[in-house]
Amino acid sequence: MIITKPWKSVEGRDLLLIEFGKGDKKIFMCGTHHAREYISTTYLMYMIDRYAYMYETGQNLWNYNIKEILEKVTFCIVPMVNPDGVNLVQNGINSVKNYDFVSKLPITEGKQYGYKAWKANVNGVDLNWNYDFDWNVERNKNVRGSSGFNGDYPNSEPEVQAIINYIGTINFEAFLSFHTQGQVYYWEEGKNKKTGIDKLVGRNSGFTRVYDNPSSPFGGSFFDFVYWKFGKPTMTVELCKYIRNYPYPNEDFDKVWAPAKHIPLIFGSEIIKQ
Repeated sequence: MIITKPWKSVEGRDLLLIEFGKGDKKIFMCGTHHAREYISTTYLMYMIDRYAYMYETGQNLWNYNIKEILEKVTFCIVPMVNPDGVNLVQNGINSVKNYDFVSKLPITEGKQYGYKAWKANVNGVDLNWNYDFDWNVERNKNVRGSSGFNGDYPNSEPEVQAIINYIGTINFEAFLSFHTQGQVYYWEEGKNKKTGIDKLVGRNSGFTRVYDNPSSPFGGSFFDFVYWKFGKPTMTVELCKYIRNYPYPNEDFDKVWAPAKHIPLIFGSEIIKQ
């Protein structure tokens, strides 16, 4: 079921929520905090399509019973957190509503790719650094632009406000956020039980777990915020091989899907067991 909430981006685009499944146990998933990483939205939408088809036709994916999982779990999915940024990446500077403002913002990373390297929203704020947990003042010294600025204050951006307000109303069992690039994942186990989800993800995908460096300023991310606020199993997945190019080529999507197709099912299956 696709739900249109009264959530709007900076330019007034809808932030869509898809409730996929019938179960009481709920898992939150999101993609495309960063504009140039919109292939994570493609991954989530394709996942819904494939799982729904297998549910209707009675198919399993490897040893995961999709029908059983979708009867007991609901995946609550915001497939595109940053639609304005994606529009800028795909359609260029002339497509934005506030041309005079956005055109003056610097491209601070990957200048050779122009607006295709854009990560932030159209306010020039990196949405994945804007969350109110250990929001890092040092990052605030950066300037508004394509990347690197965490906002004038925590939770300043309407896209982040929408996510925070929503997840605060539901007792989610786990949180999953999808990014690119690197084929790695960041993981924190739930505070109450050991699930073993991380080992299953690594074994099935071939991705490598990355551990945060405590001396690095990682605060303010969605990952930090949800884990330390709710204490539930939390994972950020970097879906694609690192290719030093932006955005990841659409024609290589099969290479993104193949190793990661089990990840939501792993979460669903293990959450059911708790």
